[in-house]
Amino acid sequence: MSTTSLKLEEVQHRVSSYSNKESEITDELYSFGEFLVRDSAERISQCDTKAFALAAYSGGIITVILSTSALVKDSMDHFSHSMIFFGILGLAISAGLAIRAVRPLPLDWFSDNDWLRDECFGSSDQLRRYRIVTMWKIIKSHQMASQSKLSWISRSQKAMVYSFVFLLAALLEGSARSATLQSLRVWIR
Repeated sequence: MSTTSLKLEEVQHRVSSYSNKESEITDELYSFGEFLVRDSAERISQCDTKAFALAAYSGGIITVILSTSALVKDSMDHFSHSMIFFGILGLAISAGLAIRAVRPLPLDWFSDNDWLRDECFGSSDQLRRYRIVTMWKIIKSHQMASQSKLSWISRSQKAMVYSFVFLLAALLEGSARSATLQSLRVWIR
């Protein structure tokens, strides 16, 4: 995706730069603009869905860890307790960041003025050109919102990865201690 961004004046100039006889250009720009508006709205929805899934997954893992902690609490040492604490903390942070990604953001959308523009009632081509510009504004607004949401989702994923590292360390430590104790018990018999 290109990183160059057009300004409103440049978009208005480009849309008004070709002649009225070329309505195929307006039709193509309009239909592609409709596609981009639908795609932008869908992208926001997908970001929210992913963020909710991350928050739910983090909450589920925390629930499993806390509900099984009573079973293994006595067999763990201080290191394992610390690693599990930091793992749960990382998961809680991950859930919080994911929920932060879901917060509603201000988005541009079609207004009454966009649909009923007085100066555009002279020709359908002129009205469609104006609506192309309004679609561009909506797409731009949705792109900024989805970038913000993706940034928070990325932070949530990083926190989750760090928490899994802590939990893996606790698991490996616990299984190493358990394996050592079991082999010692067999040797003593």
